[in-house]
Amino acid sequence: TRRSSDLSRKQNRTRSNIKKMFKVIFKTFKFLFKFSLLAGIIVSLCIGFYITKTVHELPKVTEDIIKNEIGGTSNMFATDGTIIWSDTEHRRDYITIDKVPQKYKDLLLATEDNEYYTNPGFSPKGLINAIITKGARGGSGIEQQLIKNVFFSTDSKDRTIDRKIKEIWLALKFNQNFEKDKMLEWYINLINMGEGSYGANTIAITYYGTSLADMTGEDEGTISRLAIIAGLGQAPSTYNLYDNPKAVEKRRNEVLLSAYNHKRISKDLYKKAKAVPVQDGLKERFWRNTEVVNQGNQHSAYISSALQQIKDLGYELDKTPMQIYTGLNPQVNLDVKYIFDNFYSYQDEKMQSAGTFIDPNTGFVMAQYGGRY
Repeated sequence: TRRSSDLSRKQNRTRSNIKKMFKVIFKTFKFLFKFSLLAGIIVSLCIGFYITKTVHELPKVTEDIIKNEIGGTSNMFATDGTIIWSDTEHRRDYITIDKVPQKYKDLLLATEDNEYYTNPGFSPKGLINAIITKGARGGSGIEQQLIKNVFFSTDSKDRTIDRKIKEIWLALKFNQNFEKDKMLEWYINLINMGEGSYGANTIAITYYGTSLADMTGEDEGTISRLAIIAGLGQAPSTYNLYDNPKAVEKRRNEVLLSAYNHKRISKDLYKKAKAVPVQDGLKERFWRNTEVVNQGNQHSAYISSALQQIKDLGYELDKTPMQIYTGLNPQVNLDVKYIFDNFYSYQDEKMQSAGTFIDPNTGFVMAQYGGRY
């Protein structure tokens, strides 16, 4: 009986100890839960405050801001439509989205942002990949790249958490306020493509002497060229077709593979386009500049006078691209230049002469000569 009583007391003490242990564990977990909940709330509030403060610094986005940033190339025209001067340092030939070939859009989106038309302004999948790979794969969709080029520095040292938050916030706002087609149009025209060319249409003319709008064929040669253009935006200097054809070939093939994997092109077209030499159809370097320079040399006095007049009116062409239509008659101006350059009455090398010739019917300056050396 005594042994039975001792055993019973031991069992009771054991049960009591177990209950105490469970109470301690329960209280500990309860405390940890409350602490975690409180910490989570505090952290969430801090993050919310941080994000609110960060996005509060952002500028108000309007369509005018985008248009001013994209702008266009400043050109000067004679009365017959000839371009007599152009800003060759910052050339942009704007193209509207309705004129962009579907195959170019397919290749571009398959490479840069395949879910562009369905995502909320940024790619959640791309963002996760960027976090996992610590930025090795990137994560910026079309809207974010557009925002980055308009509002932020593209230098790698400026890739901060602050900027990523701002990019995503602005991308969401863009997606709410603008149509996808319009944002894609801005992106296609904005990006630097190298060779002083901004936008896909500009580099198409620079490389191949033809507008992007005319590259509508679905043959392997056209698809190869479109893939080259679609791959340029990532690193225009690295993928410069004149300087680094081997790097361009590798990049083009990546674009083609991505388009094939996303069912944007067929397997047969993928193989055929890969086999096309990357420099097929490439025009001589600086051919556009040469034509403009030749015109500029022929009409230099008139051009200088017109540019000075624009400056005197308060315009800055590097900030406000303009299409300048003049009263220059190219043939009359060349005739005037020939007469002055070959005038027999010059007595010595120090003599100078100049002339401005006005059309009596319109009052416009039709020719100008600025000096003889």
